[in-house]
Amino acid sequence: MNLAENIREIFEKRDQSKNIQLISGHKQLYKIQMRNYYLNSIGGIKRKQELNSTFSRTISNVIVPFLALTDYHFEAVNYLHKEGGKNIKWTFAEGLSFPHYLFSCNKPEEFELLSDKNIYSQVLKHCQKISGTYSSLPRLPSVYLLVMLTFDILAFEVFTSFICSTPALFDNPGKAVEIENLSNLQNEIGVGLYSKSSFFKNGTFMQCFWDMENLETIFAQYLSIGVTNRR
Repeated sequence: MNLAENIREIFEKRDQSKNIQLISGHKQLYKIQMRNYYLNSIGGIKRKQELNSTFSRTISNVIVPFLALTDYHFEAVNYLHKEGGKNIKWTFAEGLSFPHYLFSCNKPEEFELLSDKNIYSQVLKHCQKISGTYSSLPRLPSVYLLVMLTFDILAFEVFTSFICSTPALFDNPGKAVEIENLSNLQNEIGVGLYSKSSFFKNGTFMQCFWDMENLETIFAQYLSIGVTNRR
Protein backbone atom coordinates (compact mmCIF):
# COMPACT_ATOMS: atom_id res chain seq x y z
CA MET A 1 0.00 0.00 0.00
CA ASN A 2 1.49 3.36 -1.03
CA LEU A 3 1.42 6.60 0.98
CA ALA A 4 -1.62 8.01 -0.84
CA GLU A 5 -3.61 4.82 -0.12
CA ASN A 6 -2.51 4.95 3.53
CA ILE A 7 -3.81 8.51 3.90
CA ARG A 8 -7.10 7.61 2.21
CA GLU A 9 -7.58 4.61 4.50
CA ILE A 10 -6.99 6.70 7.61
CA PHE A 11 -9.55 9.31 6.57
CA GLU A 12 -12.13 6.78 5.39
CA LYS A 13 -11.98 4.96 8.72
CA ARG A 14 -12.17 8.12 10.83
CA ASP A 15 -15.24 8.87 12.92
CA GLN A 16 -17.52 10.97 10.72
CA SER A 17 -18.97 12.76 13.73
CA LYS A 18 -17.59 16.22 14.44
CA ASN A 19 -18.48 15.88 18.11
CA ILE A 20 -16.07 14.95 20.87
CA GLN A 21 -17.04 11.59 22.33
CA LEU A 22 -17.46 12.25 26.04
CA ILE A 23 -17.44 8.92 27.88
CA SER A 24 -17.31 9.06 31.67
CA GLY A 25 -14.25 7.32 33.07
CA HIS A 26 -12.38 7.25 29.77
CA LYS A 27 -8.62 7.73 30.20
CA GLN A 28 -6.16 8.59 27.44
CA LEU A 29 -2.39 9.09 27.46
CA TYR A 30 -0.74 11.95 25.55
CA LYS A 31 2.72 13.37 24.96
CA ILE A 32 3.56 17.06 24.69
CA GLN A 33 6.78 18.93 24.03
CA MET A 34 7.28 22.59 24.91
CA ARG A 35 10.26 24.63 23.74
CA ASN A 36 11.05 28.11 25.05
CA TYR A 37 13.49 30.37 23.24
CA TYR A 38 15.13 33.32 24.99
CA LEU A 39 16.11 36.07 22.57
CA ASN A 40 18.80 38.72 22.76
CA SER A 41 18.31 42.39 21.86
CA ILE A 42 18.77 41.74 18.12
CA GLY A 43 16.43 38.75 17.97
CA GLY A 44 19.01 35.96 18.14
CA ILE A 45 18.50 32.89 20.32
CA LYS A 46 20.70 33.03 23.41
CA ARG A 47 19.13 30.14 25.36
CA LYS A 48 16.63 27.35 24.85
CA GLN A 49 14.68 25.24 27.32
CA GLU A 50 12.62 22.17 26.56
CA LEU A 51 10.08 20.13 28.50
CA ASN A 52 8.92 16.71 27.37
CA SER A 53 5.96 15.25 29.20
CA THR A 54 3.62 12.29 29.22
CA PHE A 55 0.24 13.02 30.79
CA SER A 56 -3.16 11.42 31.04
CA ARG A 57 -6.62 12.91 30.64
CA THR A 58 -9.57 11.29 32.41
CA ILE A 59 -13.17 12.28 31.75
CA SER A 60 -14.30 12.38 35.35
CA ASN A 61 -17.91 13.56 35.05
CA VAL A 62 -20.21 14.05 32.06
CA ILE A 63 -22.53 16.79 33.32
CA VAL A 64 -24.64 16.85 30.15
CA PRO A 65 -24.02 14.90 26.91
CA PHE A 66 -22.04 17.80 25.39
CA LEU A 67 -20.05 18.91 28.48
CA ALA A 68 -17.67 16.99 30.74
CA LEU A 69 -15.31 17.72 33.61
CA THR A 70 -11.79 16.42 33.04
CA ASP A 71 -8.71 15.68 35.15
CA TYR A 72 -5.11 15.66 33.95
CA HIS A 73 -2.21 13.83 35.53
CA PHE A 74 1.51 14.22 34.82
CA GLU A 75 2.97 10.74 34.38
CA ALA A 76 6.50 11.96 33.54
CA VAL A 77 8.24 15.29 32.92
CA ASN A 78 11.79 15.65 31.56
CA TYR A 79 13.74 18.90 31.30
CA LEU A 80 16.45 19.70 28.73
CA HIS A 81 18.38 22.94 29.01
CA LYS A 82 20.82 22.70 26.09
CA GLU A 83 21.30 20.97 22.74
CA GLY A 84 22.85 17.56 23.15
CA GLY A 85 22.42 17.74 26.91
CA LYS A 86 21.02 15.12 29.21
CA ASN A 87 17.33 15.02 30.12
CA ILE A 88 16.69 15.82 33.77
CA LYS A 89 13.77 13.93 35.27
CA TRP A 90 11.50 16.21 37.28
CA THR A 91 10.24 13.88 39.99
CA PHE A 92 8.53 16.78 41.79
CA ALA A 93 6.13 17.09 38.84
CA GLU A 94 5.23 13.42 38.62
CA GLY A 95 1.78 12.76 40.01
CA LEU A 96 0.61 16.38 39.90
CA SER A 97 -2.99 16.67 38.77
CA PHE A 98 -5.02 19.60 37.49
CA PRO A 99 -8.65 20.03 36.36
CA HIS A 100 -10.43 21.38 33.31
CA TYR A 101 -13.36 20.59 31.01
CA LEU A 102 -14.33 19.67 27.44
CA PHE A 103 -17.44 20.57 25.49
CA SER A 104 -18.84 19.96 22.02
CA CYS A 105 -21.89 22.09 21.21
CA ASN A 106 -23.54 21.94 17.79
CA LYS A 107 -26.79 23.71 18.63
CA PRO A 108 -27.42 27.25 19.95
CA GLU A 109 -29.44 25.87 22.86
CA GLU A 110 -26.46 23.77 23.95
CA PHE A 111 -24.25 26.87 24.09
CA GLU A 112 -26.94 28.62 26.12
CA LEU A 113 -26.97 25.76 28.62
CA LEU A 114 -23.25 26.24 29.25
CA SER A 115 -24.11 29.49 31.02
CA ASP A 116 -26.85 27.86 33.10
CA LYS A 117 -26.15 28.78 36.72
CA ASN A 118 -26.09 25.20 38.00
CA ILE A 119 -23.88 23.91 35.19
CA TYR A 120 -21.53 26.91 35.30
CA SER A 121 -21.09 26.59 39.08
CA GLN A 122 -20.07 22.93 38.72
CA VAL A 123 -17.48 23.77 36.08
CA LEU A 124 -16.14 26.76 38.04
CA LYS A 125 -15.83 24.79 41.28
CA HIS A 126 -13.96 22.03 39.46
CA CYS A 127 -11.55 24.36 37.65
CA GLN A 128 -10.70 26.37 40.76
CA LYS A 129 -8.93 23.30 42.13
CA ILE A 130 -5.94 24.16 39.95
CA SER A 131 -4.81 26.76 42.49
CA GLY A 132 -4.43 24.04 45.10
CA THR A 133 -2.18 22.06 42.77
CA TYR A 134 0.45 24.75 42.33
CA SER A 135 0.07 27.08 45.31
CA SER A 136 2.01 24.63 47.50
CA LEU A 137 5.03 24.62 45.17
CA PRO A 138 7.95 27.06 45.53
CA ARG A 139 8.21 30.07 43.21
CA LEU A 140 11.07 28.73 41.14
CA PRO A 141 11.80 29.11 37.41
CA SER A 142 11.27 25.37 36.99
CA VAL A 143 7.79 25.57 38.52
CA TYR A 144 6.88 28.46 36.24
CA LEU A 145 7.92 26.36 33.23
CA LEU A 146 5.63 23.61 34.48
CA VAL A 147 2.77 26.12 34.80
CA MET A 148 3.40 27.21 31.22
CA LEU A 149 3.31 23.58 30.06
CA THR A 150 0.05 23.08 31.95
CA PHE A 151 -1.56 26.00 30.18
CA ASP A 152 -0.31 24.73 26.82
CA ILE A 153 -2.22 21.52 27.53
CA LEU A 154 -5.34 23.39 28.62
CA ALA A 155 -5.12 25.72 25.62
CA PHE A 156 -5.28 22.76 23.24
CA GLU A 157 -8.30 21.45 25.13
CA VAL A 158 -10.06 24.81 24.76
CA PHE A 159 -9.13 24.96 21.08
CA THR A 160 -10.54 21.46 20.56
CA SER A 161 -13.81 22.36 22.27
CA PHE A 162 -14.41 25.51 20.25
CA ILE A 163 -13.27 23.97 16.96
CA CYS A 164 -15.72 21.09 17.40
CA SER A 165 -18.42 23.61 18.32
CA THR A 166 -18.03 25.77 15.21
CA PRO A 167 -20.27 24.27 12.47
CA ALA A 168 -19.22 26.94 9.94
CA LEU A 169 -15.72 25.47 10.03
CA PHE A 170 -16.94 22.12 8.68
CA ASP A 171 -19.47 23.64 6.28
CA ASN A 172 -16.69 25.36 4.33
CA PRO A 173 -13.85 22.84 3.78
CA GLY A 174 -10.62 24.46 2.72
CA LYS A 175 -11.70 27.93 3.89
CA ALA A 176 -10.17 29.62 6.92
CA VAL A 177 -12.82 30.61 9.47
CA GLU A 178 -12.28 32.88 12.46
CA ILE A 179 -13.31 31.38 15.78
CA GLU A 180 -14.37 34.59 17.47
CA ASN A 181 -14.61 33.07 20.95
CA LEU A 182 -10.85 32.41 20.81
CA SER A 183 -9.66 35.55 19.04
CA ASN A 184 -7.93 38.00 21.41
CA LEU A 185 -8.76 35.74 24.35
CA GLN A 186 -6.70 36.62 27.42
CA ASN A 187 -6.20 34.22 30.30
CA GLU A 188 -4.52 34.67 33.66
CA ILE A 189 -1.86 32.05 34.44
CA GLY A 190 -0.94 32.97 38.01
CA VAL A 191 -2.67 29.82 39.43
CA GLY A 192 -2.55 31.25 42.95
CA LEU A 193 1.26 31.14 42.94
CA TYR A 194 2.34 34.02 40.69
CA SER A 195 1.08 37.54 40.11
CA LYS A 196 -2.32 38.01 38.50
CA SER A 197 -0.49 40.08 35.89
CA SER A 198 0.87 36.82 34.45
CA PHE A 199 -1.23 36.03 31.40
CA PHE A 200 -1.23 34.97 27.76
CA LYS A 201 -3.34 36.43 24.99
CA ASN A 202 -4.35 35.12 21.56
CA GLY A 203 -4.33 37.13 18.38
CA THR A 204 -6.93 36.54 15.67
CA PHE A 205 -7.67 32.81 15.78
CA MET A 206 -8.23 31.30 12.33
CA GLN A 207 -8.87 27.62 11.66
CA CYS A 208 -9.31 25.62 8.47
CA PHE A 209 -10.91 22.17 8.03
CA TRP A 210 -9.64 19.97 5.21
CA ASP A 211 -11.87 17.19 3.91
CA MET A 212 -10.64 14.25 1.84
CA GLU A 213 -11.13 16.07 -1.48
CA ASN A 214 -8.97 19.01 -0.35
CA LEU A 215 -6.28 16.71 1.01
CA GLU A 216 -6.15 14.63 -2.16
CA THR A 217 -5.66 17.79 -4.24
CA ILE A 218 -2.87 19.04 -1.97
CA PHE A 219 -1.23 15.62 -1.85
CA ALA A 220 -1.34 15.29 -5.66
CA GLN A 221 0.33 18.70 -5.96
CA TYR A 222 2.93 17.65 -3.39
CA LEU A 223 3.76 14.46 -5.34
CA SER A 224 4.01 16.48 -8.55
CA ILE A 225 6.44 18.93 -6.93
CA GLY A 226 8.40 16.02 -5.48
CA VAL A 227 8.78 14.36 -8.87
CA THR A 228 9.86 17.65 -10.43
CA ASN A 229 12.44 18.24 -7.73
CA ARG A 230 13.95 14.81 -8.16
CA ARG A 231 14.67 15.30 -11.90
